[in-house]
Amino acid sequence: MSVRIIRYSEAFKMQVLSELESSRLGSVSEAMEPYGIRSAGTVGKWIKKHGRRTRELTDEMEDARTRTAGLYERREGLEGRHEEQPP
Repeated sequence: MSVRIIRYSEAFKMQVLSELESSRLGSVSEAMEPYGIRSAGTVGKWIKKHGRRTRELTDEMEDARTRTAGLYERREGLEGRHEEQPP
């Protein structure tokens, strides 16, 4: 019986880790089935290698989303004030 080695792309690993860290997937075992990962140890290695970086990137993305939303709200407020001024 031969062992088949599966190689996962970095993008695939980051997707799985992102979903784990954002709590879309509650546990490593929940990630294994939908993604077809055969070993919890595989995901554990990814977490050890990339986990913190993924959390930092996720935090940065969330900060950027928050800042962007704030800018849109500010712009809408400024546009509203412009419309209220008499000609």
